[in-house]
Amino acid sequence: MACVFGKALRTFTSEDGKSYLDILAREDGLFQFLAYAFTEDGGYEYWIPVQISGYYDSADAAETDARRTVPWFRESN
Repeated sequence: MACVFGKALRTFTSEDGKSYLDILAREDGLFQFLAYAFTEDGGYEYWIPVQISGYYDSADAAETDARRTVPWFRESN
């Protein structure tokens, strides 16, 4: 999947299915993560970005930092 920030290399979903996180490869050769939450508002349902990381030298470094900073991801595996 591609998004404005880069190409999703890995996607992780919370156990309840109401949050997910992408590890992204940017066009400039760096990596970052983007966490989303599902929300409902006035009869509309959609995903909103809730956390955007800084930049990392590797996808593994982005994932490691995501595990430290995103509560539901830290608690999974």
